[in-house]
Amino acid sequence: MFMFIFSFLAIQREINDKNREKELLQRERARYIILIKKIEKLKKEDDELKNRIQTIIDLKRKRGQLLKIFDEIMLSVPIGKMYLVNFSLHNNRAIVSGFALDYENVAVYLKALESKKLFKRTDLLYTKQKEIKGYNLIEFKINLEF
Repeated sequence: MFMFIFSFLAIQREINDKNREKELLQRERARYIILIKKIEKLKKEDDELKNRIQTIIDLKRKRGQLLKIFDEIMLSVPIGKMYLVNFSLHNNRAIVSGFALDYENVAVYLKALESKKLFKRTDLLYTKQKEIKGYNLIEFKINLEF
């Protein structure tokens, strides 16, 4: 009988030890879960910062490029034979529209733009003859990809 009580007490002590160990492991697990959440939050903040930095770098690079594009478009206009009415930039595209004295000036302007290495593609979207204040002019629209 003494052996039975001793065995029971030993098992009870082992159960108590295992319960304490279980509670300790549960506290450790809860602490690690908090740390994992903090790490995930820091990773997310790090990714956001990387995206912001890359955006700033891209904008700085594009700022210089956009000025070059504007210069090339404006400097290629045949002086006194054509004038631009509208100029817009969207992503990697520029749309230029205006009026020329004749079709030949539109062709000269288009060829000048095509010769620029800055543009990947130049497309004449349309040309049409239009009378403005008694003058027959050629209205045009050009798409430029860079």
